[in-house]
Amino acid sequence: HGLAVIRSVVVRKSVDTPFADIILKSTSLFGLKETWTEYIACFCSSGEQPYMWRDYAGGGDGCALVFDYSILMAGCDGGKRSSFFRVLYDKEKQVRVVQQILDCAIYLGRQLEVPRSQREQYWKQLVMPHLLACAIRFKDPILRHEQEFRLCAADPQGLLTPFVVGGKRRVSLDIETSALRKVIRGKSAGGLSVAQIRNLLNEHGFREDVPIVESALA
Repeated sequence: HGLAVIRSVVVRKSVDTPFADIILKSTSLFGLKETWTEYIACFCSSGEQPYMWRDYAGGGDGCALVFDYSILMAGCDGGKRSSFFRVLYDKEKQVRVVQQILDCAIYLGRQLEVPRSQREQYWKQLVMPHLLACAIRFKDPILRHEQEFRLCAADPQGLLTPFVVGGKRRVSLDIETSALRKVIRGKSAGGLSVAQIRNLLNEHGFREDVPIVESALA
């Protein structure tokens, strides 16, 4: 979706032609999932909803973890390796953000009189990262009911150690354990007792007094 938004603006702007060709012909977001990886964990801020148990917790046989987003955000390192942000669903705002980035890039390039020999480097190294940072925050408006936040981990220096679970590459990222405010036990979690949940929390360094409550949803 993010790439589609960028393309819709690029075709109307006087950006560097080779850079425009890269965007219009690319099958991925600047090589994402092809030559490099961005790791994202998704959180929902719309409260407990039936579809969450259905889609993410085996129909209620698992648990929901309730976090304090302000603590998660404060625990990130300003985007150097991890960031925590709200997803943007408004299509007009998405387009406007991309327009502003490209307009600034075009204006700055003219002011600096970037020579033709350096334009490719200018657009790839200075402009592309800003477009990428926006695109991973964009989501189709039809999904706005999720009210999603994302914890994003980038690893350009290879400091994280990926592993595979369920056919997907993943990484382990430390979070501030005090951010966990509550655990909601699913209606169908008969094989997962409160005592077992408490043991799991203790094993991973969470507070002893984190409340464990039963889901109010069927």
